[in-house]
Amino acid sequence: MDHQNHRKKPITDRLMHYGMMACCAVMLLPVAGFFLAGGTLAGMWGNAAAFAPLLLCVGAHLAMHKFMGKS
Repeated sequence: MDHQNHRKKPITDRLMHYGMMACCAVMLLPVAGFFLAGGTLAGMWGNAAAFAPLLLCVGAHLAMHKFMGKS
């Protein structure tokens, strides 16, 4: 894990970090909206084809950052 001071990182690294967080948050909005609208896990299985690409993308990004050593 990199323990550098956050302020010492170049601005491009910080922008890319926040951009990736924003992208992942946007991809999770439909899932959150489904649950906020009263959806259940059982109902989510019926709509799994709609949610699977979103969840796979977020999961792939998390795994990529874990294996590449990025935060």
